[in-house]
Amino acid sequence: MSKENGHIESREDQLRKEVDELFKRLSELLEINESHQKLNGRLRERIAELEDELFEVKSDNTKLAQQIDDKINTMRKAGM
Repeated sequence: MSKENGHIESREDQLRKEVDELFKRLSELLEINESHQKLNGRLRERIAELEDELFEVKSDNTKLAQQIDDKINTMRKAGM
């Protein structure tokens, strides 16, 4: 009977170690997940900033193209 109890206690110790290791790994993974979520948030903010800048550049380009067309038309009317 004591040999069986020793085996059960040994198995119980082994399972406790596994559970402890799993909890430790879970904690590590939760930290990594939190870090990734923060990074993802910063990346999304930067993407939004770049999209805004791109919109401004496109708008500026459209304005410049219109100004060039106006100048060309003015020059054509003047006979150039």
